[in-house]
Amino acid sequence: MMAAQKQAAQKPAFNPSDPDAINADEDETVTTAAGYDFSAMTDAEYIAEIGSEEITLTVILIPDPGAPDAYKLDGRAITIDKVELKGNVKGFKGEITELTGIPANKYQLRKGGEKVFLKDGSSVASNRFKSGATIHLIAKTRGGRK
Repeated sequence: MMAAQKQAAQKPAFNPSDPDAINADEDETVTTAAGYDFSAMTDAEYIAEIGSEEITLTVILIPDPGAPDAYKLDGRAITIDKVELKGNVKGFKGEITELTGIPANKYQLRKGGEKVFLKDGSSVASNRFKSGATIHLIAKTRGGRK
């Protein structure tokens, strides 16, 4: 009985099939099972590593039949030059709104090929974008009955 209690109190083993599981290495790099790398590198260190304070990003307007026609989410790509790495995502969304006419509160941005949405308060550098990276613009969906 005592051995069963000790075993239950132990920390569960890392499960790579669990997308929320976290595995910490000895070198302070935290990697989730989904493959995201949350290293201890600061934004300033990342900008120094990139060698530039501005990058070019491509935004793809992902088609959505449920979105209003005025949004024109037709799969086109918009290239935005001189995106400041020190700036926040909310400011970047303001630039997208100027170019597309879609209000910033009506869409979400997602890193190309990933399931992670960008948070408005985070910096562009904290998302570890490199010049030429792709971002998907997706209309926000509302829940509830129809």
